[in-house]
Amino acid sequence: MEKFTSKLKKYRIHIIAWAVFMTYETVVIGFYSGTFGHPLTYAAHYLVIILFFYLHACRSLPWGLKQPKQILWRMPTVMILEILLFIAANYVVDFVLVKIHTLSGPVKTIHDLQYIMKTLYRCLYFILFATGYYLLETYLRERKRTNELEKRQLQDTIERQQILQEMAKAQNAFLLAQINPHFFFNTLDFLYHLVEFTTPVAAKAVSTLSAMMRFAIDADKVGNFILVGQEVEQIDNLLYLNQLRQKLDIQFNVSDDVMSLHLIPLVLLTFAENIFKHGNLKPGNKATINIYLSDEFFVTETDNAIDPAAHVTGTKTGLINTARRLEYAYGDKSIFNYGADADGRFKVRLQLPLVLLKTAVSSKA
Repeated sequence: MEKFTSKLKKYRIHIIAWAVFMTYETVVIGFYSGTFGHPLTYAAHYLVIILFFYLHACRSLPWGLKQPKQILWRMPTVMILEILLFIAANYVVDFVLVKIHTLSGPVKTIHDLQYIMKTLYRCLYFILFATGYYLLETYLRERKRTNELEKRQLQDTIERQQILQEMAKAQNAFLLAQINPHFFFNTLDFLYHLVEFTTPVAAKAVSTLSAMMRFAIDADKVGNFILVGQEVEQIDNLLYLNQLRQKLDIQFNVSDDVMSLHLIPLVLLTFAENIFKHGNLKPGNKATINIYLSDEFFVTETDNAIDPAAHVTGTKTGLINTARRLEYAYGDKSIFNYGADADGRFKVRLQLPLVLLKTAVSSKA
């Protein structure tokens, strides 16, 4: 019932238009001739007319006009067939109506010229209306499509402007950031020379921190890909700096065959940094970082206990941004999962086809 109601709403204009037209024709012809026919006569003939109307507007015309180079033979052919079909349908309807005594008078013959001319006029009359309906529908459809295209273009323009504004903001932020690193590295260099001979451990820490910061800042200047070995070196630096504060049980396992592969920068470092930011690294809580090859896949895994406080307040922004970068760089070929398991440990796993990391090498050459 609900489906039927929706159909009525969709075609209500058609229903109203046909009801008005049939009422008008029936009343005018009835008063003009002084007689009204049987309701079944009107129903049968208008059924033929309605079917013919939509056949011409929705099937015949679209087919005839589909190929511009074939219009000269398609349209005459379809018109002749439609006329013959309309005359034949009306003849069959009249024949049946006379036989069941609904329509008075003798049974018309298909050879009756007056009958054929009257039916032909009626046929051309509705072909004209159906053609007008087709043209109107085509115009409205094209206008709707044009409006949708204009709306989409406007939306694209707005999005493009937003991207340009974001790029301008990022560029301004980058220009401002150039001042801070300059001051920052000069300060680190001063501290290194200040404690180089008095506190060698502190000097090494300052030097390591300086190397890490330079790597992070310069990562966007080396191209789309960097050597995995370069980022592994920075993970070693990160582990060294954190080990200075407290003894940590972190196992970092890297297979030698991954070092010469190329990967988008700051992915592995983000995984390692996530352990220190959100992990529970108290004594007895072991953490692992594994980077290796398995069945033609490059695999990176981290496993650490979850710091309850960090788990509640953490937003995992670094991992979310990394997921977006991986999707942009490798599409659906990257398999990246992270989350907590039932044992209260947080695990991160990245799997990439090895061929992609080798392709990156050839694309840079």
